[in-house]
Amino acid sequence: MKNILFYLFLFQLFISVSAKGQIQFSISYGQIVEKKNGIETFSNVWEFATIDMVVSNNNSKFNVTRYEKVLDSINFKNTLNLEQVEKWNYISEKGVNWCLAKNPADNKYYIAVYTFYLNNTSEFLITEFDLQKQEMSKNSISFRNSASNEKDMLSFLSGDGMSVYRYDVSNSNSFNLNNSINLARKSVSDNVKLSFTSDQVLLKDETDFLKIVFPPDYNHSYLMHRDISRNTTFKDGVYTFKNDSIVTSDGNYGIVGGKNGFDKFTYSWFVPDNIEIISYKCNRPGKWKKDYNAATFYGDKGINNVLFEISYKIKNVAAKEIEKTSIALKEKISIPNKKTKVSIWDNNVEDGDIISLSLNGEWIVRNLEVKKCRTSFYLNLDPGENFLVMKAENTGSTPPNTAAFLIETDGFSKEIILNSDMGKSEMIQIDVK
Repeated sequence: MKNILFYLFLFQLFISVSAKGQIQFSISYGQIVEKKNGIETFSNVWEFATIDMVVSNNNSKFNVTRYEKVLDSINFKNTLNLEQVEKWNYISEKGVNWCLAKNPADNKYYIAVYTFYLNNTSEFLITEFDLQKQEMSKNSISFRNSASNEKDMLSFLSGDGMSVYRYDVSNSNSFNLNNSINLARKSVSDNVKLSFTSDQVLLKDETDFLKIVFPPDYNHSYLMHRDISRNTTFKDGVYTFKNDSIVTSDGNYGIVGGKNGFDKFTYSWFVPDNIEIISYKCNRPGKWKKDYNAATFYGDKGINNVLFEISYKIKNVAAKEIEKTSIALKEKISIPNKKTKVSIWDNNVEDGDIISLSLNGEWIVRNLEVKKCRTSFYLNLDPGENFLVMKAENTGSTPPNTAAFLIETDGFSKEIILNSDMGKSEMIQIDVK
């Protein structure tokens, strides 16, 4: 969600300047106080709410949706829709905006109060109003968010090592998703396999016990699927990911925590069973924790402009799919050194060819898209015969898949073109003298 100061500015701008203008935004609240006859009521489960506002001078609408957390799931509780019936009133010295609103479902009237505080918190208060008596009742609901600058970032790496599902939660103490996230981090120690399921459930385990839910219209959190190939290098069988470090016009870079940095910052990487995390580091102070298939960084208070470097590799897994295709020997070469550099690129027109490579029956590269720019890495070959096989994972737009290979070591250089389709793979035999 954008900075609430920006929303407040727009809120006041549209109210004071344009009777026809309107703006729509959503705020999430994690502190809810409900009163019946002036007495606070308490729930035995944790709740939070999102309030979607369409704000104008005389025709504002408010949709209040409440959720409750039961065990490890976040469930819909109820919703309340209000429509403005009288103009806004604004108390500038207190940052208070209020108006008379009506619920079309039952024709009840309410006073809707929106308040912005100097510590960057906001509050939305709804109080029942007796129109005939012109007085407020003692029944009300107050929603408030937190001023704490907190961020939780979870990345779930795909099996090919080149894309992630990333889940970001801001001000997570306000919305108490920490409980679900901590369950996920704890469960990896027990070898629970996590997987992405849908836009409603972020992840779950094989037994369907653990779930992290992604509520609709929950603007303090978001889920994205991202190709990380631009941020990832590959050398000697190891992938290294680095997050963006470009300096912006305001001098910030990396993961930005605002003027005073983060009050709390946590960053996690989860990897599937076929991938192993090799190393991890951060440019800011904090503590790392390594679990079964995850590495988590707990940053010190106040850190800002955060950069990460995560290295991982695909485990040596037998390339059994190769057995389902015929393999043709394209070329046999002899080299003087077991350490050799291999470069791969598309020597024709890029058409979306995706390949995997196996060396001596084990995968070394999975689902690599062949492009004009070269992908290079080093191999440590065995003495004697070595077999490098290219398997087609698709057929691109113009079959078969074609890739140029450059083999280089100690003055030796040889370019070889391999062609593969879904039923046939081509191979280079490399003999180390």
